[in-house]
Amino acid sequence: MWRHQGPETKAMLLDSTTNGHRASISFEESCNWVSTTIIFLLLLVITSLSLSWFIKRKRNLQTDNPTPSALETFHGKISYREIRTATDDFSLNNLIGSGSFGTVFKALLPTMDKVVAVKVLNMERRGAKKRIQSSHLRVHKAS
Repeated sequence: MWRHQGPETKAMLLDSTTNGHRASISFEESCNWVSTTIIFLLLLVITSLSLSWFIKRKRNLQTDNPTPSALETFHGKISYREIRTATDDFSLNNLIGSGSFGTVFKALLPTMDKVVAVKVLNMERRGAKKRIQSSHLRVHKAS
C-alpha cells in the first residue's frame, strides 16, 4: 500500500544528509572556488620566483664585486711607450673589444709579467671625460 510521507519525514531526510541544503554545489560556486585556487597558486609561484631571483641576484652582486684583496693593485706609472710595446702597437691581434667610448686591448706588462686590459678612450665622444673620471674612481675604490 501506498503510504503518505508527511513534511516532517522529508525534513528529517534532508537534515540527516545535507543539513537542510542541496547536496550539489552550483556551477557558479565551483567556478569561484577554482578561480580563487588558481589565483592563490599563481601568486605563490610569482612570489617564489621573485624571491629566488632576488636571492640569486644578491649572491651574484656579492661575487661580482671583488674585495680589494682579490685585485692586484698597481701603484706606479707606465709610460705610453711601455703601453704601446705591451699591446704590440695596439695590434688587432690584441684587440679584446670595442664600445661606444673606446677600444680595449690585451697587454703583457713585461716588468710585472702580467696580462692586463688597456682601454683607449675616444676623447671626441661626448661624455668621455666623465667616463674617465668614473673609471678612475672605480679603480681607485677597488685598490
